[in-house]
Amino acid sequence: MKFVAAANNAPGATHYRSLDGLRGLAAAMVAYGHAGYFGGKHPWVPLLSGCATIGVILFFFLSGFLMAHHYLPTAALGIFSGRALKYWAAFVLRRFVRVYPPYFFAPIVGYLLLMPRMPPDFARATQFADLSVFEELIKIAAFKGELGIYWTIEVELFFYFLYPFAIILCLLIGRNARTLLALSLALMFLNHFQHDLAGLSWSVPLPGMWTGYLSIFLAGAFAAVVASKISGAASGKPLLWNTLALTSFAAFALMVALVSRFSLPQASIWQLEWLFACLFLVMFVSLVRSRGIVARILSSRPCVALGRVSYSLYLIHIAAYYFAIKYLPGGNRAILAVLALLLLTPAYYVLFERPFVRLSKRIAVNAGAARRIVVETGDADGAPDR
Repeated sequence: MKFVAAANNAPGATHYRSLDGLRGLAAAMVAYGHAGYFGGKHPWVPLLSGCATIGVILFFFLSGFLMAHHYLPTAALGIFSGRALKYWAAFVLRRFVRVYPPYFFAPIVGYLLLMPRMPPDFARATQFADLSVFEELIKIAAFKGELGIYWTIEVELFFYFLYPFAIILCLLIGRNARTLLALSLALMFLNHFQHDLAGLSWSVPLPGMWTGYLSIFLAGAFAAVVASKISGAASGKPLLWNTLALTSFAAFALMVALVSRFSLPQASIWQLEWLFACLFLVMFVSLVRSRGIVARILSSRPCVALGRVSYSLYLIHIAAYYFAIKYLPGGNRAILAVLALLLLTPAYYVLFERPFVRLSKRIAVNAGAARRIVVETGDADGAPDR
């Protein structure tokens, strides 16, 4: 498919700069949330408990939104045709090339920077010795062993594999919005009742809280379909959309503050997936129609630039923190951590992410019967590569 780059959030645009900024915000929340665990009794930054988890929820929702925004073909493509098979094969390959290789190099770079200690997580650095290093790297590459923060990459890739089947189901039923909503609600139900309810029992073939993770992805896809159905008359009410965008962001900030105030554990935060899904539905639908202060801030050059390197920031920020501890002179560790991030994030993006962004764009997705025909100048995760 091709994508048209829009300079702003004009109605009918297929690339929204404000979503780039939102992607950067999600990565920044994860990086900040993890920084609060460094420093022991004297943390580098005020600990905002749950901030990183909420940032992940926001990123998952955004990923689902952008998948449905860019990859939602009509039945004209065929459901089980050879053309449909090629379309989805190219889609999966493209997303794999875009996401997995940068992930694969992250622990290797972390090890090279921090020999012989490589941090898979913020809680501790793992000591490696001799040949076990290779074994540990292979485990991480295969999503086994101590994944630390990298567990989200496995979930993301699984969603890309699941997404074509969700859309095929939508095409079979003929109701995109209703089908995506039903799938998301079903997964939310299983997230809250994983084994039984009212004497009935069942087995969910997914580990841990994966039902909650996937429900957020599909809720994001549902929001994209809802946003596309907003009529031209409704989109012509700028005050309404600006107010909704501002209000939803204020509510989001309040939720982050409350989660932190009550120090909710990660499992409890994921039990609130339905509440975040409702809030993000309003936030995203209003944001892509808005030209107000929230949209302008998120569409600004610094926010868009942060969105562009957000994946690299996510992959490298823990290694950057340990790098600051190991190599930078003593002083204000928060400032040193920021300096390490400013040094390592763009370097990692240029060397290990951007080449695969460009390579993924060479994998053509046949737009023969797609919902929209656009020019590809941005990637479907909302990080334009210009």
